[in-house]
Amino acid sequence: REMIVHGKICNLIDGYTAVHRNFNFAVLAGVSRGTLEKEYERSTADKPMIAGSAHRDVVAKILDCCDDLVVEGFIREYGGEENGGSGTHKDRVEACIFSSETLRQLIVCYRGSTANQAKPLKSNFFGKEESSSMLHEDQQVRVLSSFREAYFATSMEETVFALLENLASRKPFFDVVMTGHSFGAAMATIGAVRYATSQPMIRVSCHVFGVPRLGGEEWRQMVHSVPNLKVFRAENQFDPF
Repeated sequence: REMIVHGKICNLIDGYTAVHRNFNFAVLAGVSRGTLEKEYERSTADKPMIAGSAHRDVVAKILDCCDDLVVEGFIREYGGEENGGSGTHKDRVEACIFSSETLRQLIVCYRGSTANQAKPLKSNFFGKEESSSMLHEDQQVRVLSSFREAYFATSMEETVFALLENLASRKPFFDVVMTGHSFGAAMATIGAVRYATSQPMIRVSCHVFGVPRLGGEEWRQMVHSVPNLKVFRAENQFDPF
């Protein structure tokens, strides 16, 4: 059941821009399902905006994901050469954090820009030294440089981890799940490895869909060596990425 929920969340985060390009999920942070249902029922196709900022079609998808899904936070940042927020939409990275009492999970869903989500970089780079780089001084394995640079180009990790720390103090028996589709799946995988390594007492799962290949055998062995991390990948065998 949880994989279905995570898949629906990825579909929500991957496709919301078709409804409202710059929708800010933070306006729904902490809003209960009951309140969302009432506000959705009050809205109409002619007047789709809820509280002036939330489109009813986005709210409908949230309600469809899980019986008790709650938005806990949303981060949108822009990378770029200066790493100072001056990047463009092609540098955009996002993470939306949800909670579910039924699943006992804190769920982080990552997303890249629309262009990167549709066509992440092909991963036939192995053996090309200039295309890969060391992930981090704490994880000294080589990964595709494009994914590493996108992940560390902003303060996304610091913000997500700080929010998870706050939520874990209020929901101490919840597991953490990192999820995402395509480029977002690559970000989720790196995030899951980094978070599980930094929080060895928390059970972390990485449930990703259509994830591009990030690294070689050394990377694979390192990921599977993290004792509190479980990884599940759903892939299309005909996906060229």
